[in-house]
Amino acid sequence: MTPRPEATSDRGLAEERTELAWRRTAIAFASLSGALVKVDPAVGVPALALSALVWRAGRRTHVGTRRPLLMAAAVVTVALMTLTAVLVKG
Repeated sequence: MTPRPEATSDRGLAEERTELAWRRTAIAFASLSGALVKVDPAVGVPALALSALVWRAGRRTHVGTRRPLLMAAAVVTVALMTLTAVLVKG
């Protein structure tokens, strides 16, 4: 099966799609952080700071940088913070 021509010729929008994906990730971080602030402000406020970091880092190019590693660390950190808050308060 050969790839569709329109699928392979759409390389010009890759940066826009990547930026939109990072924005979506930052919005998800901010939403989760808002819920965490209600559960435990000591956990939610740092998570809000991480959502701003994700939004800011997503506005830059990622080629040849360590930003994907930083974003992975931020995702793991927020996940652990969320798990801790739920287990402690739950």
